[in-house]
Amino acid sequence: MSRKEIITDLVICGMVVAAMYYGHIYIAFCILFGLGIIRLAPLRGAIFSFLKNAYVLKFYNVVIWFFSYLIALKILSFASGVSEDNLKYSPAILGVPVSVLLVWALIMLASALSGMIVSVYSQFSPVIPGGMKQSIESSGFMLLLRRGIYLMILTAPLPVLAVFSTPWIARVALLADASFISPCGPKAADRMYLKINDTQCYRFTLDRYLLTRDPVIQEMKSAK
Repeated sequence: MSRKEIITDLVICGMVVAAMYYGHIYIAFCILFGLGIIRLAPLRGAIFSFLKNAYVLKFYNVVIWFFSYLIALKILSFASGVSEDNLKYSPAILGVPVSVLLVWALIMLASALSGMIVSVYSQFSPVIPGGMKQSIESSGFMLLLRRGIYLMILTAPLPVLAVFSTPWIARVALLADASFISPCGPKAADRMYLKINDTQCYRFTLDRYLLTRDPVIQEMKSAK
């Protein structure tokens, strides 16, 4: 980064600290978000190319999505008490915000590693030949390493949104595994059932309070 950029960042960080000191958290966050956009704008082409890379997409579809589904399954089973055997579609729905959190954790890790690499490079840069040093300094890879922290700042709203939306998404997700026809109760157009275990079920009433009211726990007909 140039001296001008460093001074600008220090001034902006001072503004952020001042905004947080006076309790203007949202203003401070907007300032940081704007800074992230400005600093990463020159790298948008490289970032989009990376996101469209076939190996990156495969890593997300195989590794990230597998762990997201698994974590979502465990969360739903623990929070609702429903046996994992009775959860099929709901973990895939809750897996979306979970995958956002996992991706952001990887971005944090990458930002930390990029900072370490830049620090090590700074220590050895005096002994690097001039031509090689200039080539490294002007490379897009080094520019991305130096600005890795801004990627974390720019994507920070995603995990925040994922965390706050998870309870609502979990409630909606359980409906994906509920059904109208079940040994839990009689068939009705305004009711759906989700088997908890061998003796109990959740009963969802399909009305305007569906997304705000907890489902009713009832005994299975065969268990009465």
